[in-house]
Amino acid sequence: MRLLVPLFLLLLNCFPNAETRSQEVPTEPPRATLTARIDKAVSRRGGSIQVTLTLRAGPRGAYVSRWSRVSSSDARDFSSGRSMSNVSGFDVFVLTLSGKNADPIGHGGVADRWGPPPPPSERFKEEFVFLRPGKEETWSGNVDGPATPGKYQIVGVYMPAYDQVHDLVRLPETQGLLIADVVRSAPVIIEIK
Repeated sequence: MRLLVPLFLLLLNCFPNAETRSQEVPTEPPRATLTARIDKAVSRRGGSIQVTLTLRAGPRGAYVSRWSRVSSSDARDFSSGRSMSNVSGFDVFVLTLSGKNADPIGHGGVADRWGPPPPPSERFKEEFVFLRPGKEETWSGNVDGPATPGKYQIVGVYMPAYDQVHDLVRLPETQGLLIADVVRSAPVIIEIK
């Protein structure tokens, strides 16, 4: 029995407590951050709200969907760069202050590829582009404002399509920089009158 006590104390010292371990684990910087801006803080009921989302690559850069990119020729097509069922991209949500969806009409779209997908490595090369550290990708478009007066939140997201990224995220060529999780902006408050 006397030998068990020193052995037990030795084992306790080998396993630091959870608090110490959590402090020692380095946190990795985010692959990217997203900011949302609106053209005005007050809008009229049912009016159009101009939203600009800016995705900024983290310190190591990030791979983003080629289909999320918006060119000047897309300026009149608000759906360009938007997240769709199997294509990564941007989306905007109008929420109540309690976080519930205030937009009765969803923003989703439908996109699909014809025929079987190419091998994952080829898909990665065709469907993703590298955003260098600190570089930005911007989407601008309109969302319909709520019909009921009050204060609301505008939240932007860069939403990777699970079907597009799940079999690519572990490829060595991604170097761990493929955005495979939703990147969400801080909410921006808008008043509807």
